[in-house]
Amino acid sequence: METPYGEVFLPPEVDQRSLQYLLREAFDHKHWHQYQTRQTPLCAGDIVVDCGPSEGLWSLRSIRQVQKIYLIEPQSTYAKLLEKTFAFYIGQGRAKVINSAVGRIDGRCHMVKRIDADTLATAYEDPN
Repeated sequence: METPYGEVFLPPEVDQRSLQYLLREAFDHKHWHQYQTRQTPLCAGDIVVDCGPSEGLWSLRSIRQVQKIYLIEPQSTYAKLLEKTFAFYIGQGRAKVINSAVGRIDGRCHMVKRIDADTLATAYEDPN
């Protein structure tokens, strides 16, 4: 999928509803999932850790503003697609994809994969 920030690679199971949610989440400044705010600006020297970037839209939108982004993604399908999406920045040493989860203890976990995993919060309704 082409975006104003570059091409994003998505798994084939992302349907139209999921895609609409992902785009709203990434580009709607009123969405609850926005991290770049006046209180949390990105600066040129920042090193960012994006835990659970999924398709990477937020990181792709942000990478030109920071020094480096670490994308920690537990789903191997998404991690492989992130490597394609961020290949240019990985080559520059400005992005690194890590296929792992983040938690309070070391160990292994079992990921429950659902096609709609990224849209479980679809109860969000646009107030406008």
